[in-house]
Amino acid sequence: MHAELNNPGEGTVKETPINLANHSYFNLGDQENGILDHYLQVESDSYTPVDKNFIPTREVRSLDDDGVMDFRQGKRLRDALEKYAIEKMDLSAQQSQEHLAARNYSSLPIPYGFDHNYVVRKQRGTSLPKIGFLTYGLRRLTIYSDAPGVQIYTANNLGDSDQSSSVDVCKAEYGPWSAVCLETQHFPDSISSAKTASSSTRDFWAGKCPILTNAEPTYNQTMVMHLEMDHSNAEASYFGSDTNGKKYSSIEEMWRNQDSSTWYTRAKGWYEDNCPSTIDGVLGGIGHISCKDLEGSREFLKQLKLPSRADGKASVACECGAGIGRVTKGLLLDFADRCDLVESSSRLLFSAPDHLGDSSSNKCRFFCAELQDWKPGANKYSIVWIQWALCYLTDFDIVQFLRRCSLSLVEGGWIVLKENTCEDQAFVVDMDDASITRSLEYWLDLIAKSGLQVKRLTWQNNFPDEIFPVPMIALQK
Repeated sequence: MHAELNNPGEGTVKETPINLANHSYFNLGDQENGILDHYLQVESDSYTPVDKNFIPTREVRSLDDDGVMDFRQGKRLRDALEKYAIEKMDLSAQQSQEHLAARNYSSLPIPYGFDHNYVVRKQRGTSLPKIGFLTYGLRRLTIYSDAPGVQIYTANNLGDSDQSSSVDVCKAEYGPWSAVCLETQHFPDSISSAKTASSSTRDFWAGKCPILTNAEPTYNQTMVMHLEMDHSNAEASYFGSDTNGKKYSSIEEMWRNQDSSTWYTRAKGWYEDNCPSTIDGVLGGIGHISCKDLEGSREFLKQLKLPSRADGKASVACECGAGIGRVTKGLLLDFADRCDLVESSSRLLFSAPDHLGDSSSNKCRFFCAELQDWKPGANKYSIVWIQWALCYLTDFDIVQFLRRCSLSLVEGGWIVLKENTCEDQAFVVDMDDASITRSLEYWLDLIAKSGLQVKRLTWQNNFPDEIFPVPMIALQK
């Protein structure tokens, strides 16, 4: 950025304070899901607190004293906003989670979120310091600048009825937490003279905005944005563990330590020995969550625009890893005329008609097949629902399976993936049933490799704390 006084040699030119900032909004995912599942890291050890009007108090506070504001190690914005609501806004954890799930705070008198200036850490040996980076899946945006500060803004005020709408331009209205800004700048409200600074505000004036004068009529500030997406080295950076306590430094190392010749037979054997043909059985002893699970799935599916068959043919759904048809009965037959059930266990599949009942069974077809081998026909399904099933497949087979599913969709059809995720590491291998709980980022990598796009992502609410977090991910070609 560059600015210059006109006619700097003339005596009529007055001193002019200047503080330019790039106010671009960034979302590395998509409009519908916002930036809640983005990770943000900032090269800053302190920030400038604000008053009730979000004007800096001219204090510089160490992040050692305020963990809510600390992004030095990087953290998910969903977690950061939840802690902000609890510790800064005095909301309960439930209230915070409800606001994040709905992506609005209409019940509150004021918006909330991050809108604060961070003091960029001094970095030796570089003319253009790194400000920080934003990541989502394999996408990473890194910001560099020679400005002393960066304003982190989580789009808290977007969607305010008092502000101009973006609908006419973007064909959609953006709401709170739809994007994030990293505005490199000198400190806000830093025009006043540093000579009047008190001992408590002295550090604030290190970020004082420039003043254009006859003697110094120009102002320059550099900002570089580096956007990258790299599949080649992604797996090497992932670490995880297994249920025997073994640690792995990468996905590649984990797979080298698995017996691929018995991977699928171990899972099948475990299921035959430990899974009764009941709801409680197919849900691993936690059948009491079935109603909450189906309720969350129903609300999610209502948000998708399902295709209509103009040719007059019946709409068909498919439940993969169907078990006894729990999702078909409780969900899919309300959104499609017919449903195909795909299940590797013949014992469970033969129990499905009894669970479905005669009227629902007449609308279904039953396929006993391993998902890694199943080949659906082309242009068949409006919905392919995959839940708690792909955890048993290898990475290669997941990618190939999703590619085959994408070919089976009618125009405008959807694949919905609902699986457990881990948060503190990239994967956890269950050595008993030969399954893998993957992180959200791990899943997004596999989805990207399959050629599908994430169109909507939200999280299942109201599950017990001991259950892994469960995202619902809607995919299209």
